[in-house]
Amino acid sequence: PEGKESRTVFSKSDYINGALALGMSLRQNMNTDSPTATTTTHMLFLVRDGYTIPKSDEERLRAVGWTIGTAPKYELEKQYIPRFARYATTYTKLSAMGLSEYKCVMLMDADTLAVGNLDSLMDCSLFAT
Repeated sequence: PEGKESRTVFSKSDYINGALALGMSLRQNMNTDSPTATTTTHMLFLVRDGYTIPKSDEERLRAVGWTIGTAPKYELEKQYIPRFARYATTYTKLSAMGLSEYKCVMLMDADTLAVGNLDSLMDCSLFAT
């Protein structure tokens, strides 16, 4: 939604546990006392097009605050695809630049945890042009 901040993670199903931990750490490090805390922060968990998440995992992700969305699959020429299969979907992270409906976007991988208050980062005035 327009004007809302976002915490974004791109993943596939084997990162569910990391995304659950990240979701909880984000919730614990946001100012929930603020009257706008639940209405101005949108936690968006993007799954690459073509991947599916079991319904039970979707329910667990939603329980910690994630909204499930789909990131487009980028078709690349073979020369640009990383050799290691683990990195073959790295370009999916470029989808964050296309989230123009948000005031600002913070991209975090599922192997990341928030360990301190994020309110000043999510104010987005730091990045105003």
